[in-house]
Amino acid sequence: VIPDTVTLSGTLRYMFEGPEDSPDNPKKRFERVVAGICAAHRVKHELAYLYGHPTLINHPKISYIASHVANCRMESKPEVVPVVTLAGEDFSEFACRAPAAFCFVGAGDPQKETVFPHHHPRFEIDEKALPIGVELIVKSALYFFRKESLLTESGKQGDPSDLDLGKSTVGVNDP
Repeated sequence: VIPDTVTLSGTLRYMFEGPEDSPDNPKKRFERVVAGICAAHRVKHELAYLYGHPTLINHPKISYIASHVANCRMESKPEVVPVVTLAGEDFSEFACRAPAAFCFVGAGDPQKETVFPHHHPRFEIDEKALPIGVELIVKSALYFFRKESLLTESGKQGDPSDLDLGKSTVGVNDP
């Protein structure tokens, strides 16, 4: 028995900075592919998009602060690696409302065989990574509040290099 209708669903994620009406827009390309396949089989199609969370885009100055803190102000000296990912994340809702940066803290240890990615059946977090994440967040917040006037002065958003890093240090015990 061949059914009269078929419903397919999925997720469409992409990185595209061009205009919405560009033929290279991934949604437009997807629609062309679907239309072509359906035309080849002489069937009709309907496409409907349900939009979830907005794209997560880190604020440049907040990213700069987190990177600076990780590189210069943390005792553990974690490796900082820029990452571009298509991961879906509801943190983007916060980042749309206030300057924010999303950071990954590596939580794998090859010696303990805890190197599997999220959603893998063998994923297991190495809890030794948790204090690193806490230190990064706390020291970044302290640094931000000390340098906040540089981010909001006259309502301007300048270049992250405008932040005066000077010789000051930020530590958990700083007043």
